[in-house]
Amino acid sequence: MSTNEHIPAKIGKYDIVDVLGKGSMGLVYKGHDAYVDRAVAIKVSTNADAEDDGESMAKRMFVNEARSAGRLDHPNILKVYEAGEENGMPYMVMEYIKGGDTLRTYCKPDTRLPIKTVIHLIRQSADALDYAHSQGVLHRDIKPANIMLTEAGVAKLGDFGIARRMGVDQTQIIGWFGSPLYMSPEQAQDRELTPQSDLFSLGSVFYEMLAGTPPFAAKGLSSLIQKVVCEDPAPLTEVCPDVPEVVWRVVKKMLTKDLAGRYKTGRELVADLDKVAELLERSPV
Repeated sequence: MSTNEHIPAKIGKYDIVDVLGKGSMGLVYKGHDAYVDRAVAIKVSTNADAEDDGESMAKRMFVNEARSAGRLDHPNILKVYEAGEENGMPYMVMEYIKGGDTLRTYCKPDTRLPIKTVIHLIRQSADALDYAHSQGVLHRDIKPANIMLTEAGVAKLGDFGIARRMGVDQTQIIGWFGSPLYMSPEQAQDRELTPQSDLFSLGSVFYEMLAGTPPFAAKGLSSLIQKVVCEDPAPLTEVCPDVPEVVWRVVKKMLTKDLAGRYKTGRELVADLDKVAELLERSPV
């Protein structure tokens, strides 16, 4: 990605090669670590000026992501190598994914992936969440744009900016954040969140990748929240007849509003997805 932005020659020990992306919270550069001869992605917070409370929300989210994701080591979680500050500017050094593709690319009717491929990617994401939860980290913002896809077809969960570290007393990012299209009913109602909330959000991603449309959609935020909290999505088998009933049963359980009926852990979900994948291997889906 080219840009007219001034590109620094170095950040920390890393040589800066190019700009990969720009968002409201900052820039992401492509860098090179000469010590180990590898490409890295460097996220820089360019919106971290202090506010009245002494620390901007942008900086708090940035530090929160570094502390949450930095403790995780899983093949389906975007690796954070280190974090620091350069002239008062926070930066985070992460695993570089060539192409920068995300699952968002495959959520339209004309870009849908084969059902077996979608199941494989959701299974990887569920495994990543199970690991993160076991390490005491709730993601709280699962959506297609936050799951990267490598050229080898490996899902990489990223963007832990509003993650919550369970059992940590220090001030963290609070309130119901996250993307409205993918939030769980309990998140929409500002209730206490558990790992089941992340699994609901992953269910919304699963549904959208299969159907090419999100399970809950409305013109306004209040109408959207009403649907998330009170309404069931249209059955996948009706929206997209090529989706087998056995797949819809898993998605439906992920999107169950009653916590007692929803998957409790990512491990439970992974086990069911493995069973479904095995069944589909015997069919020409």
